Amino acid sequence: DYPNGAEYFDMYSPPITSRYSEVFWTALDPVPLPPHIVERFRGKVMAVIGVECDQVRLTPDGEVPVPITASYNHHYETTITGSKSRMVAVPRSRLSPEQLASGHGHPQAGQVRMAEEIAPPAFEGVPTSQDFHAGNGGEYRKTFHGYAPGFAQLIESPDTWHHTPMQIDTWNRERMDLSSGAFVAGPLPRSSLSPGSARVPIKAAGDEAVY
Repeated sequence: DYPNGAEYFDMYSPPITSRYSEVFWTALDPVPLPPHIVERFRGKVMAVIGVECDQVRLTPDGEVPVPITASYNHHYETTITGSKSRMVAVPRSRLSPEQLASGHGHPQAGQVRMAEEIAPPAFEGVPTSQDFHAGNGGEYRKTFHGYAPGFAQLIESPDTWHHTPMQIDTWNRERMDLSSGAFVAGPLPRSSLSPGSARVPIKAAGDEAVY
């Protein structure tokens, strides 16, 4: 339904490694866009009409989705920079209260990663970088974030992808099958008030649990 049609390309982030109960909220190493995309839009403008993501393991049999019960994605922040922009670490002291309160917060203590323009754009009104953020929670997987025909996010000479996921490792290694199966809670601290903990036992009532 888009005036000039639509195309897409896929990218993998660097591997993510975490431990049970760990909150992984870290800026990953930047990833170059596919060479044919960089060359095609060098000195031109790319119009992004939508993005979506998934979380997978790469196995000898191909891609295998990571169950949401094993790794809960709270939100992610993605930026694409171009040849005239770069990501920089800005001290928090240089930012206004409004900037510090924007988005989902900032994982790096004492600094904020932001896109900085290093050369003026060649096209009036066209950014040299773009942000794509999402806070879908459990609905993040393959949830398409798109624009109606005639609307898009524009980027001049795009070349690099920067990704910051925020997710929680909930995979009980001893009792959960990473490929499929129901969620089974792992170890809980004595102070936990979660159902099933020592302080909040679960009582069966028919087919439902009463807390």
